[in-house]
Amino acid sequence: NGCYKTARHFWNPTGLMITIEQVSHRYPQATDPALTNVSLQIQAGECVGLLGPNGAGKTTLMSLLAGLQAVQQGVICFEGQPLHRLSTQQRQLISLVPQDFAFYPLLTVWENMVFFASLYSIRDHTRLRQLLAQTGLDEHRQKYAKNLSGGLKRRLNSAIGLINAPKLIFLDEITEG
Repeated sequence: NGCYKTARHFWNPTGLMITIEQVSHRYPQATDPALTNVSLQIQAGECVGLLGPNGAGKTTLMSLLAGLQAVQQGVICFEGQPLHRLSTQQRQLISLVPQDFAFYPLLTVWENMVFFASLYSIRDHTRLRQLLAQTGLDEHRQKYAKNLSGGLKRRLNSAIGLINAPKLIFLDEITEG
């Protein structure tokens, strides 16, 4: 696989986290590609922003990096391994906070947190309580998610994205709302 060669070539003991090489993506029925030959390297600890107009491919790239869509062309490596070969445990080190709300509106804040924690087999709720405190949601824990203000819904979305203590987190349209 070309990724291993690439990863060895670019691997850096100071912490190369992501290598993206010549990634292209076209949606079915689309006349133009969403991405064309995107290459990028991201070191551990770096904060990288993707800027561009609507339709530039920012969300598509994040979806590919988070493993939500298959790479059609090119190579994406996470810590030197091809994304498609990561184990479940390795994939759980990556999190995506989507632009749209990704929680259940008919559950309370706390019920949402417990549900999403269960997807990672997290049974100790200490982390959940810490996240609620850090995001200012503790006093809202018994409110139904549908009744939260827009800003509190954003905080809940973010808290859910942090449940798994990700090593890598993608924030899509984080300043929205």
